[in-house]
Amino acid sequence: MVNNQLSIFIPTFNRWKVLSKTLGNTLSQLPENFIVRIVNNNSEKKERILVEKIISKYPNIDCKIIDNSANIGPDANFLRCIELCKTPYILILGDDDYLKNNFIKEIDFYLNQKSQWGWINFQLKKQYGKMYLKDQMFNNPFQMTSSCNNWAELMFISSSIFSIELFKNGLREAHQWQSTWSSLPLAILKGWENQEQSSSLKINYNFILSARKIVESTGHGDAHYNQIDIYQHLPITERVNFNTLGRKKIVKLAIRGATKHIFKARVLAKHFYTHVWQQSPSKSFMDYKTLCYGLEYMIGSKAYFYKPYLAVVMLTAWTGKFISKLVKKM
Repeated sequence: MVNNQLSIFIPTFNRWKVLSKTLGNTLSQLPENFIVRIVNNNSEKKERILVEKIISKYPNIDCKIIDNSANIGPDANFLRCIELCKTPYILILGDDDYLKNNFIKEIDFYLNQKSQWGWINFQLKKQYGKMYLKDQMFNNPFQMTSSCNNWAELMFISSSIFSIELFKNGLREAHQWQSTWSSLPLAILKGWENQEQSSSLKINYNFILSARKIVESTGHGDAHYNQIDIYQHLPITERVNFNTLGRKKIVKLAIRGATKHIFKARVLAKHFYTHVWQQSPSKSFMDYKTLCYGLEYMIGSKAYFYKPYLAVVMLTAWTGKFISKLVKKM
């Protein structure tokens, strides 16, 4: 039975209203006694009752809210889900996403097989990149990462099912780099490497890029990310220690593979202008330097063209702020 093998965990923070619109779609697709846990990252209590009402409509589903006593940050909350999970596999579902009608059928196709899965990554609605016409299976997660070559898809939490044991093997390393928003794929990659080096009994996991699709997104999460955050923080993955330089390069190329689909100079300039306007000159200049370093890692030599472009944006924002202050004093 799938409910003995898989649990769904939904990390959330101050998004009760969004979750109340998606949770019913998910719970209505699940078999009796299926485990669903909402891990609340110390949200405000306002509107919580909206979610509690949805849960009460599905008494046959084992759905509960688990409250963190403090806000431990988004990636740490993802890892908290792993710690709490008691089944062999976990699906960490975004609070703005919900499962498709045929979810159980699609999952059963894999979990009823004899394979020990390390990571099943399902299709997304492609706004970029190619659609998979058939399943692609691999012997290790680095092969899978290289074939996908799109870190954005691999780090999208709602489209993956992970082995809890393999995940826990890499949990410590993943937690060190939580500012990358990439703790989930990093935990699997490092967990597999740690298992390679372990003298204990090894499990031969299979990793798969699935041609199937199990999740729909409402798009409410789009506003949570901006170009500044991405290019300042994601390059910290360069400091993650992998066992070979080749594996380090695979991760870097996958990040650049994602960047080529999301990089838009006009959007970056807009976000940076707003960011500079809100900061002091010294702080915005330091952020500019960090942003330039991040661009080098994520878009390569093209970053040298955009450095002066962003410098002009910064100077324009400074000038605008100065003129605005003068006008107010007049």
